[in-house]
Amino acid sequence: MVDMYRGGFGCSSLLIEPSRSATGGPLFGRNLDFYGRGILHKYSLVAVYRPDGKHAFAAVTFPGC
Repeated sequence: MVDMYRGGFGCSSLLIEPSRSATGGPLFGRNLDFYGRGILHKYSLVAVYRPDGKHAFAAVTFPGC
């Protein structure tokens, strides 16, 4: 339900192609710029991923996203 309300807000994404990246790989970033309707702050979640043979990373999100 929260995703359905945009109210003038929107998400932004950034993608860097491998040929233009200092790492030689693609770089991707995204933010969630939308109104939390007084609900989402109660369900914040930090997910940490540690894939085998790759760099670990974290995502600040909420359950179900």
